[in-house]
Order: sequence, then C-alpha cells, then structure tokens
Amino acid sequence: MQTAFLVSFTWFASAFLQPAAEAAPLPRGVPPCLSNQHGALPFMNDQVLAWKKETPNQWQARALISGQVQSLIKKRKTHMHVKVKIGNGSRDTIEVVYNNAFGALPRIQAGMITEVCGDYITARAKAGPYPPSPEGAIIHWVHINSRGGEHEDGFFRIDGVVYGNRPSEVGGRGFRNLVDGFSALGQRAGAYFFQYE
Repeated sequence: MQTAFLVSFTWFASAFLQPAAEAAPLPRGVPPCLSNQHGALPFMNDQVLAWKKETPNQWQARALISGQVQSLIKKRKTHMHVKVKIGNGSRDTIEVVYNNAFGALPRIQAGMITEVCGDYITARAKAGPYPPSPEGAIIHWVHINSRGGEHEDGFFRIDGVVYGNRPSEVGGRGFRNLVDGFSALGQRAGAYFFQYE
C-alpha cells in the first residue's frame, strides 16, 4: 500500500507540479514568464513534454519553453499556428498558437530560435469547437493581457525579437472597433475572443 502511494505521488509530482524557480537565469533579452501561483518560471521543456504524454485532454498549466521552429502549421487571418521542436525526439514538438491581433510575426522559417511563454493545454482530442492539435498540445495566450484582470502576460520571442506585446490593427476593422470600444470603457485595448482556435 505504501509503495502504491509513493508511486502515485511521484507520478503526480512529476506530471503536475511546476518546477522550482531556482533554475539558471534566463538568457539576456528573454522577459520573465510569470505564473500567478509560482512567480517567474524557468525553461521547462522536459516538464511540458511530460505533460503532453501524461495529462488528460484539455489539462492546462502555465509554461515557458525554448526551441526551434520546424514549420508553419497553419496561417489564418486571426492566428498563426507554429510547430516548435522542444526536445531531441521526433515527437518532442508543440503547437504555438499566436493571435495576430497583437502584432505581425516575421515570415516563419524552419530553424528560427524561439522562446515562448503562455498557457499550455493538452490537445489530443477535439474539445468543443476546437480541433485536436497535430502536435498533441498547444501553448497559446503568447501575448500581453490586454483585457486587465489577473491573467499573466505571455510572449513569443523569435530570433531575439519579442512578439505579442502590442495590439495592432491586423485583425481588421472589427478588431479596430473592439479596441475603440474597450478604450471608450477606460479599459486596456484587447481581443480576448481570439484566445484559442
């Protein structure tokens, strides 16, 4: 009985607990990735890969990863879906979902170096209107929190340049009207409804 409890607790600890913040400092130019529960996060590629394998569909956590762009999965008017390699195995990849309303990305090319801060979601199966990720997991909300409240900012850093730190007019007239509406209410401009697709 004690052995079963120890094994269960060890699996729980490795799969669900965030790493301690005593890791090496982030490289110069990488903004802190904050988590409301854990403060500044270290790079956690191994933890994210464990979550991808061991957590149920739609399980969520805050994450900071570093890796290399493999390809552009999908380019849409509202979002870019980018495949990023974060480990040595052929399936050690994650889909980064970037909301274009927070600034244009450069032309995505294989080999670009990236650091990503945002919300991790295990996405192996369809959930409501959202299809499964071809990578089995995503990181989204890789932009500033433009709507206020408690949600921490995220970012998408590509080849040393941070993206996702400013709302733009990329979303077209509808987005511009939304920004104007939020501004009229005295809130920071934003596009929350594009959160994850």
